[in-house]
Amino acid sequence: MAKYQDVRDNIVEAEVYREGMEDGFIHYTIGSSVETGQFYSRDSPYFPKNCRQPALKGEDGTTYLIGRGDYIVTLADGSRKVEDEKIFNEKYLLLADTIEKV
Repeated sequence: MAKYQDVRDNIVEAEVYREGMEDGFIHYTIGSSVETGQFYSRDSPYFPKNCRQPALKGEDGTTYLIGRGDYIVTLADGSRKVEDEKIFNEKYLLLADTIEKV
């Protein structure tokens, strides 16, 4: 995972979301909105597959919806949050010495 620095010199780790990084999913029925859906963790015995949106649960209980291209940001205290790609690119600068060689 690459390290980035924000304008306040905070160092974070971040990577673009890929399947499996979510804590669970928000499930909703066709015709309703994601915001009214129910959160199910990946460990839930009832894990519906229809109409689902990947999500992270924040340390404060906030549910962050994850979209294509979003970054999963890990803060210094270990908590995670989601940043939209455009906002992330405006807010953070990649630290060159953390680029992983393939």
